[in-house]
Amino acid sequence: MLKNMSLFKMKLIPAIITTLNIGFVNAAIIETASEEFDTSLSIVISELLLGSIVISMYAAPVVFLAGILVSMGVDKITLGIDNTGVRNTLNVLLHLIAGIIIALFTFWVLADLPDLTNKEIIINFILLSVYPSLVFWLVDLLTNKNHV
Repeated sequence: MLKNMSLFKMKLIPAIITTLNIGFVNAAIIETASEEFDTSLSIVISELLLGSIVISMYAAPVVFLAGILVSMGVDKITLGIDNTGVRNTLNVLLHLIAGIIIALFTFWVLADLPDLTNKEIIINFILLSVYPSLVFWLVDLLTNKNHV
């Protein structure tokens, strides 16, 4: 029990950074895609910060609940592999697969499965599933480098 709690605490930093990153990147995309261009730097920055906070609030439950649990499971699966290259490759692949499954499950729960025939929707789906998985994996790898 105590070991799992320690592992959970190690996953908090990647979850926080991933959540903030998702919020900022999506807010920046929304800001650049808007048809209204502001020349005032303070307005653009305030809109980015507000958008980041709002989007992060939506992303946080998924990242903190599913992301941490999946990452702990992936670590348990890859724990017995001695070769670092194979372990890291398997780790990133399992994170990517889990990210896609979590995104599909989230869309299914919301009863709004994406139409993967449209290029724009495919790019958005990748941005919502693969990108956060890669960020979580990379931050987790960098922050827990000494524990592996």
